[in-house]
Amino acid sequence: MGCDLRSPLLFDYMDINSNITSIKGVGAKSAELFNKLGVETIYDLIHYYPRAYCTYPQPESSISNICGDEYCAIEGICHKSLITKKTARMDITLGTVNLGDDQVDLVWFRQPYIKSKVSPGKRYIFYGMVRMEKGRYKMEQPAVYLPEEYRSLTTGLYPVYSLTKGLTNSKIGKMVDSSFGMIGTISDHLCDDIRKKAGLYHLREALYHIHFPDNEVDRKKARERLAFDEFFDLSMILNLEIGRSEKEPNTFKLPENKYSQKVASSLPFELTEGQKSTLSDIESDITGDVITQRLVQGDVGSGKTVIAFLAMTRFAENGYQSVIMAPTEVLAWQHYETFLRMIKEQDLPFKAVLLTGSMKAAEKRTARELIASGEANFVIGTHALFQDSVTYHDLGLVITDEQHRFGVKQRKALTGKGGDVFSIVMSATPIPRTLAMILYAGMNISVIPSLPAERLPVKNAVVGKDKREASYRFIAKEIAAGHQAMIICPMIEASMESDKTDRENVEEYAKTIRPYFDPSVSIGILHGRLEPNKKDKVLSDFAAGKIHIIISTTVIEVGVNVPNATVMMIENANCFGLSQLHQLRGRVGRGAFQSYCILVCTSDDKDSMARLNILASSNDGFFIANEDLKLRGAGDMLGVRQSGDMSFKIADIYADSELLVAARDAALDLLAKDPELTSDEGSLIASHLHEVRKHQFTNL
Repeated sequence: MGCDLRSPLLFDYMDINSNITSIKGVGAKSAELFNKLGVETIYDLIHYYPRAYCTYPQPESSISNICGDEYCAIEGICHKSLITKKTARMDITLGTVNLGDDQVDLVWFRQPYIKSKVSPGKRYIFYGMVRMEKGRYKMEQPAVYLPEEYRSLTTGLYPVYSLTKGLTNSKIGKMVDSSFGMIGTISDHLCDDIRKKAGLYHLREALYHIHFPDNEVDRKKARERLAFDEFFDLSMILNLEIGRSEKEPNTFKLPENKYSQKVASSLPFELTEGQKSTLSDIESDITGDVITQRLVQGDVGSGKTVIAFLAMTRFAENGYQSVIMAPTEVLAWQHYETFLRMIKEQDLPFKAVLLTGSMKAAEKRTARELIASGEANFVIGTHALFQDSVTYHDLGLVITDEQHRFGVKQRKALTGKGGDVFSIVMSATPIPRTLAMILYAGMNISVIPSLPAERLPVKNAVVGKDKREASYRFIAKEIAAGHQAMIICPMIEASMESDKTDRENVEEYAKTIRPYFDPSVSIGILHGRLEPNKKDKVLSDFAAGKIHIIISTTVIEVGVNVPNATVMMIENANCFGLSQLHQLRGRVGRGAFQSYCILVCTSDDKDSMARLNILASSNDGFFIANEDLKLRGAGDMLGVRQSGDMSFKIADIYADSELLVAARDAALDLLAKDPELTSDEGSLIASHLHEVRKHQFTNL
């Protein structure tokens, strides 16, 4: 089958890249509101996908069928005319609707025109939230429909968008609908044969129906097409880069291996088979014919830092510098202290230097001088390592730790400091190998599947809300024994109108638990809204033992290694994905002491408890990742879906893993036939990818 060979950005009426002010009804003020959502052009608008969908429920004619504080539809008659009361602040329109023997008071603020819309004695449907107030049922600001008008709404799905003050779902929906009328035909960059093989909607059909699906099947098919596109686009971009970049010859000479072998053989523990295999893989890379990149995947606590130290030692003893970049200053400090200790214990003739953004100007200047002169063999730091002011001396190896926290541009900026250098990226995110091969195309992959033998497995318990006090008593015992604890809460503020659950929050929680502990017990608070220097201070104090209990949001996932912390308590554990819970749990059990993880389930749902018991039964991150995939398909593993190069708007690498493979295969098939994208079909896709790089995969 042939393709529609027009550029995907050529339309019958208006250019899709036109400013949204070209849409009727969008003036300067509305455009400013849309800009807050990242919507500046028609392209942005039609790709501003709904975050959810709502349905209109069947109308109720009896109050007994209505639960309080939820949106519903009621059908009844107003026997008296509505009245409008004028106050100093606003007009208030009032009425009463009869539902059998019951009555519901109706209230509208600043809508006097409603009086003319509701006639006494006539049947209407009112849609809104019913609540009980002073012994009477009340519905505020209800929408008013004729019965036949409302029933036509109950068969569809309606988009719910992320909003900003001043914009409504209705406004966005109307503007999206107008956009489709203005741009007319949208050409599809995918040919018929690719679409048919994968069973995909045409692009225009998918874009329209993601906003306005006729039914649930329609919504799923629209989403499937757009998710396929994101995977296809990423696969094309990554594989084009690989195809166009020639392998650089390996000019590094690494004949000496005595120090790295000495360190490996004299460690106070035996390396695991996974660690040994990974070191063998790295050795093959650095003594091979070409420069390579390697992804090292290892579960939390699997010993990736030791691998980094041994690899960096291999370069140091042959006269080359190596760098390890961490995502937080606390983690950089911990690497630095670990390296200093190992250099001293192993009596190595090497020097380690730390460089972070918060260091004093004089300290930074000294560090940069040591790096530039080559006196620093091991360079440890944060993003400060790739600033223009930093010059390296014969850099041979760059390691990025928790690599998903850095964008591609950041990693390239650092590796570019030394010309063609070897690169190792380390990640504790347990991505199944088949997915890793796709997402990290062009990289060699090593996996460290098991923990060091000396590590005691974390003991896990799933408890209900009634066991909180018992959990506090257990934590108090661990603190009395000289240890520390972490408590994780999902939220920061005491209440959020958009969240009606009983999720715990950091600030209020700290006040709540204070009476359960001795006054000498120090409690620290950590959340994402803290200024970076305050966040680092809290983490540093906790690592130094000055804080006994740290109450934190999930920002503690990465960036703290406290062997003395033996208890992790996770409130509202049912609100997290299993893989994220496993990452959080990995903050304890890092020392020689028995450690514990208490998962507090606040849901009465049996499935929630069963899901958490999967985590309690295993400490294997890869097993848990696959179980999470089976149960939820949730891309919650450290935010992979939205981080770094994986800036997907709608696709999910876990929920859509089969689609990811199909899109990758389609991309590889196309590139095998047309590696330079010079055919008609290829040119169309090349034009599309040019736009995608501008709008979505901006880091690539």
